Amino acid sequence: MRLLAMMLAPLALVACGDADETPTAGEEAPGLSGPNPPVPIAPADQAALRSEKCATAAQFYFEALSSGEYGRAALLWDDPVIDGARLEALLTGYTTPQIAWEEPEVSTGEGMPTCTVTGTLTDAAKADTPPRRGSLVMDRVLEPETSEGQATRWRIESQTFIEPLERSGRGG
Repeated sequence: MRLLAMMLAPLALVACGDADETPTAGEEAPGLSGPNPPVPIAPADQAALRSEKCATAAQFYFEALSSGEYGRAALLWDDPVIDGARLEALLTGYTTPQIAWEEPEVSTGEGMPTCTVTGTLTDAAKADTPPRRGSLVMDRVLEPETSEGQATRWRIESQTFIEPLERSGRGG
């Protein structure tokens, strides 16, 4: 049943759309790459995604989840299979998901850096919800070249707060 839900989620989004993905009047924002039409990204969100610091991207992600802005949180996944609806479904049962996280560990082996953030997921609105320990792994990746030149951004590879969730490999 879970597999069926995962397979149907992208189709439901194509039919419904997401109001959070529409740029405001007069605003043109670059989008993420991939097989689906680009998702416009607000300039303030772009700054968090492109930040040199992993902690800035992690904070952006955790704050978006806590405020129920799952579409914004999904921007860090850059994956058509892991969208706002999927993240919202993952956090079903949490009224106000909150993640207390530790200082990120950044490794700069070969190529681009990788960042691991560990923390504890709780529900700020329901104290009786058991805490869940997990981690978030992000990589620094190149964005497609634009008129501004080549840029890099953080992209989530996996997280383990509720259940293991990994990129499908179909994003940019």
